[in-house]
Amino acid sequence: MSMKKQQDKRSNNLFEATANYVDNARRVPRVRSFFWLLRCADSLNKFAGLEVGTKGDSRTGLAVLQILIQHPEGISQQGIAEQTGRTKQLIVLAIDKLEEKGYVTRDSLSSDRRINSIRITNNGIEHLNEVFPHTVAMCDKALSSMSDAEIQQLLPLAIKLTKSIWEKLKTMPSVDDKLDY
Repeated sequence: MSMKKQQDKRSNNLFEATANYVDNARRVPRVRSFFWLLRCADSLNKFAGLEVGTKGDSRTGLAVLQILIQHPEGISQQGIAEQTGRTKQLIVLAIDKLEEKGYVTRDSLSSDRRINSIRITNNGIEHLNEVFPHTVAMCDKALSSMSDAEIQQLLPLAIKLTKSIWEKLKTMPSVDDKLDY
């Protein structure tokens, strides 16, 4: 048998073995659920991005405003990143855009000039009042295929899984460099 045919045969065997492994692994309920949750998250992200984009906003920008409305005294960029699960770099970009629009202010703390306190402005509050009804309608539209009972089951499971993943992320090195948003 020629060298080329031997290489092709090894390549085909490797392909078949890998295809079988992947196929079998994807049948395991945890693995199957994980990949369906990833697809769900990707679909929700795309849907929300398109819906929010119709109002000229970004999902991250709206998430920042929603956190700031809960912290009228202000919160650090790091605090916003932790609460949203987004990278510090993404939060800085969102805050830059929100600041340009007049929706937030950024002030250095007198105790540590390296830390900024982010606050929502009256313009930001008015904007949130204007767009949040659209956000609520978007949630209804996205989850319309589920019954109220299913939503009641989904919520605690989603919270439990999210908190568990956030705890795991805290122990991983260079998390900000590895997150894909």
